[in-house]
Amino acid sequence: MCGNLTVKTEKNTRCSWNFVGKNKGLWCRYVRWVDRRLENVYHSPLHGNYKNPTDEIFYIILSKKTPPDRYRRVFKELRRECGPWDKIRHISQNRIVQILYPLGISVTRAQQIQEIADKLYEDFGRVTLSPLKRYEESDAKSYLKGLPGVGEKSARCVMMYSLGFDISPMDTHATRILRRFGLLPEKVTSALAHSIMDERLPKGMALRLHVNLIAHGRNTCSSRKPDCEECVIHSRCCKVAKLLYVKKGD
Repeated sequence: MCGNLTVKTEKNTRCSWNFVGKNKGLWCRYVRWVDRRLENVYHSPLHGNYKNPTDEIFYIILSKKTPPDRYRRVFKELRRECGPWDKIRHISQNRIVQILYPLGISVTRAQQIQEIADKLYEDFGRVTLSPLKRYEESDAKSYLKGLPGVGEKSARCVMMYSLGFDISPMDTHATRILRRFGLLPEKVTSALAHSIMDERLPKGMALRLHVNLIAHGRNTCSSRKPDCEECVIHSRCCKVAKLLYVKKGD
């Protein structure tokens, strides 16, 4: 059962990766349809992310495996005490650990933040990532991934939210929903998901689609108990169509 929908165990492969993924034109039509529907509902919320890339890199470090309300609150406290960010190099690590304590792994996060600050100061004369706005995409990503605690997804988040690059970071919400639509394979690695999106996603769609997928994942299309009846895009969803969900009593 999915909300007030019942299930018939009959398979429909027309929305699977084997059907959608092999046809790039169909893939693009599907993703444009998903993008339009979600934009009409969610209107591209930014989820608290920052246009300033230095704010964003520290915000991303705090957000990992942490509830949004908690890391947003702690980030504001960190910025209030340590901003402008040049100041963070001279604040004791113990004090930063105290601020970050509600998030867990506070020692590791504090160390990463101070090491990033030192690296930025060494490279740019200030604790800033703004010079990356002049970098090519590959160079910006390479630089970010060289910073402590910054992997592929984190680098892409900073690039998309703060540096103006049209690039998709594939988080759990985006990956889950796109898999359910046959837009990604069922068993997909992070590297493959990024590669598919980089190759196929229409230009100018990355930010809008990403933030709306996050909103949809948090509000409707959850991992364990998706609210399929309230979903505005369920008619083309593999999770629904593959099992042919129909309204109770029909």
